[in-house]
Formats: sequence, structure tokens, C-alpha cells
Amino acid sequence: MTNIENEKKQARLEEIFYAVDLLKSDLNKVCDSVKISQDRNHITLDEKVAYAFDKKHLQLERRTPRHAKNLFLLQEVTDFQVTFFPEANSILYRIEINGKEQIRGYIFLLKYANKKEE
Repeated sequence: MTNIENEKKQARLEEIFYAVDLLKSDLNKVCDSVKISQDRNHITLDEKVAYAFDKKHLQLERRTPRHAKNLFLLQEVTDFQVTFFPEANSILYRIEINGKEQIRGYIFLLKYANKKEE
């Protein structure tokens, strides 16, 4: 693998981790309510922030009511799924890129857990 290919791969990984870190950060800032669409590819947090999979343009977007434009987090996304587990205070996410690479993980909702204990 050449240096250019390595640099492209490294940049792509940084984009993916940035998107996941931003989702994790938003989930732990605002979490009085979590709404997930029926097809599980759109998540809305307190009506303030939403993450959605744009099937037409194959990208993951971050939407906020304050900004006129959506923030495009990742290109070449072929699937995005989220599942909310309120009893475990967690979200399972899955991002698929180019129909072959998948990133999966759990995000534990710290502020949501604290609200349930009060």
C-alpha cells in the first residue's frame, strides 16, 4: 500500500470516528427524549438535534433547527441504524459504508441514566 493510499485510509477513519464522537457527545448533552424513526435510520434528540441517513445521496447528516444547512458527516454511507434500549440507558448504532465496511457500537447515555435515578 502506498503512502497516498495510507493517508486516504487514515483520513477516512478520522471522518468515521468524528461522526461517532459527535453522536456520542450530542447524546450525552441533550437526552430528555430520544425518538427513533420506525425504519431506525433517523434519531432525534430533544427536538434539537437529529441524525439521519440520506438514502438518495448516501450520506449521514446532522440536522439542527438553528442551522439552515445540514452538516454532512459521512459520504458513501449505504446504511445507518440505531436502536434505543431505555432499560439499559444505551443506544446501539451501526454505520455501513460502501456496502461492505461496518462500524457498530453502544453509546451509554450518562445524563439519561442520571435523570432516571433522581
